[in-house]
Amino acid sequence: MVFYMEGTKGQYYKLSPEAALADLQTSFDGLKKDDIPMREKIYGKNILVGLKKDSFFLKLLRQFKDIFIILLIVSDVISLYLQDFRGATILTFIILINAIIGYVQEAKAERIMESLKKMLHPNAKVKRNGVMIEILGEELVP
Repeated sequence: MVFYMEGTKGQYYKLSPEAALADLQTSFDGLKKDDIPMREKIYGKNILVGLKKDSFFLKLLRQFKDIFIILLIVSDVISLYLQDFRGATILTFIILINAIIGYVQEAKAERIMESLKKMLHPNAKVKRNGVMIEILGEELVP
């Protein structure tokens, strides 16, 4: 089953209502109850795909990609080479504190995004079999 008219690529606002309905193979009465499982099987649930979570090690490594931190690491290595252990210790401490703070902030932001995603349950008003009903947003199909 093809749901796109040649050249529209889902830009139904450019079509007349009748042409858009014909392209989507529906009518002004909405989808029939029997069409919904088939369309859901083709397109899947109307949900945002979650990003895969990075490992602890990858999140920690990401904290060292900033140019300022790279300069601090280079300075730390130079301090060690010059046997300035006091300066090297201070630089190492600064680098580690920065990495820990960055990791904690990233983990916190990730948890907040997850909790927001759990809180959002959008509903949609649709016409099905000629009757206006309210459904969960994840039950929408083209």
